[in-house]
Amino acid sequence: MVTAVIPLNSIVKEHLSIPSMDDSLSQITLNLASEDVRNVCQQQHEQANILTTKLNIL
Repeated sequence: MVTAVIPLNSIVKEHLSIPSMDDSLSQITLNLASEDVRNVCQQQHEQANILTTKLNIL
């Protein structure tokens, strides 16, 4: 009878998807960038409303 010994860490690496530090940083960067885009869009919308109000007053 032949018994093969497979290290546990190789099994864990193959079957678990643990994000690397680069993946985590990429996700954080994307989240921050999307928040920035939403903020800019909101500010542009507010500015458009202000300009419309000023034009209506004139």
